[in-house]
Formats: sequence, C-alpha cells, structure tokens
Amino acid sequence: KSSWPELVGMQGQDAPPIIQAENPDVKEVDIVKEGTIVLPVFRCDRVRVWIKPNGTIYKAPTIG
Repeated sequence: KSSWPELVGMQGQDAPPIIQAENPDVKEVDIVKEGTIVLPVFRCDRVRVWIKPNGTIYKAPTIG
C-alpha cells in the first residue's frame, strides 16, 4: 500500500501505527504541520502525514 486517503480527518498521532501495520516497508512516518517547508526528496520507506494546527490530517498520507 502506498497511500492512505481513509486517514484524512483523523488525528495525526493515530496514523503511524496504522500505516506501519499496512505497509511494513515503511520505516519512518513524519507528522508535518501545515505550512512546514520540507525538502522534495523521495524515499520509498517514508510517509509524510500532513496535519492542520488542531492535529487533523488534511491530505492523504503517501509514500515519499
């Protein structure tokens, strides 16, 4: 699995165990606040979880 659109609307801290259970190749799950600048470096073992200030996921987490 490489994308988790069903997590949109959930709290960010709830996402890592779900993502890692569904894709054991994911070694790193980064929770990133809205507006944070990140380097556009693709990694097949990382998922970024984008959250709003209230901690809610607003964008489907994907591998990258």
